Amino acid sequence: MIASVTLAVQFFVGSGLDMPFGDECLAVVWTQDASMNIPDKARLVAEQRRVLRRGGRLVFQEIFAGPGGDLMCPVPWARDPATSFLVPPEHVRTLLREVGFDERVWLPLTPDERAPATAATAPVLSAAAVVHGPDAVAMEAASRRNQAEQRVVYLRAVFVRG
Repeated sequence: MIASVTLAVQFFVGSGLDMPFGDECLAVVWTQDASMNIPDKARLVAEQRRVLRRGGRLVFQEIFAGPGGDLMCPVPWARDPATSFLVPPEHVRTLLREVGFDERVWLPLTPDERAPATAATAPVLSAAAVVHGPDAVAMEAASRRNQAEQRVVYLRAVFVRG
């Protein structure tokens, strides 16, 4: 027997450092490719914890600083290093544990799972040009190099608020 579940989703625009929600009111906080834009990781983690109810899940797929050296720019989130706020993944993992999150999944992604654009995905790159303008091709090239040289790493994780 298959159970039927109804899921209501609402989207809000705001700051991850000052979410427009009460304390302990959300069951899930999900981010994807967002934290590299936020310099204050401790405040971000504290805010995520604040809005999650006990047993709530923090789910993310994010880009982190890798062991391969400094970030090559431009990338889709930063035209120069001064506007990129990557940290090593262990930094965020430690912050999450310190504020009372329990780790359930910590999954580094392989290059195949974060494959760069190919001829088959050329329309995606063309769409990126609409968003990023004339830097889109350079951003894609730098992104490929950053990944190949492990200047960035990608991972998925699930944490539960204790």
